[in-house]
Amino acid sequence: MASGSDPARVLNGVDGLASGVPGVFKASTLTERLIRLPEEVAEVFPELGVARGRTISCFGGSAVSLGLRLLASACHTGGWCAIVSSTRSINPAAAREAGVALERTLWITAEDLGSATALCLDSCAAVLVHGEVVLRDARRLQARANTCSSTLILLNSDYTQADIVFETTNERWEGLLSGYGHLIHRDLELHVRVRHAAPMSPKRLRLHHVSIHS
Repeated sequence: MASGSDPARVLNGVDGLASGVPGVFKASTLTERLIRLPEEVAEVFPELGVARGRTISCFGGSAVSLGLRLLASACHTGGWCAIVSSTRSINPAAAREAGVALERTLWITAEDLGSATALCLDSCAAVLVHGEVVLRDARRLQARANTCSSTLILLNSDYTQADIVFETTNERWEGLLSGYGHLIHRDLELHVRVRHAAPMSPKRLRLHHVSIHS
């Protein structure tokens, strides 16, 4: 797991690693056109995946858990990924439980989320952003993600122009003592909106517990 507050310096090192470590690739060199989505959401899409270069917005009570699962799927073939936030608010243990490869993950804390994310999109297969991104920056980052064939995941963002919007509602935890003693999974309703497509019917999902407060 790499971390740092100077995105440019960290990413220069990633470029060198990506060109010299077998099995590690930048987004632009990945040959798979589609990102295979987590099983619980894949059936929503005809091809069971989404094309690289798309911008995905996740919001609702399970936004973090769902976003981490998407990040893991986007990087499962060997690409680097990045988590960019204004605070250290995402637990690495939760990311690992969701399937994120920490050895190929950059953790960057930055006040200017737009600039830090733009740098990451150039070098990473997928970038997850946790924090407020202004509309102007979101549009710029969406265009950059498409150009770089990198997946951009915005958490708890009201960016309605994203290519795909996941919203989780009506959550209910289950487990020992109704979930208060030991949380096992949560049931929720997933609303999916795809840009320039007819709205999809809400889907009921069951997410296994990830140790994080979303």
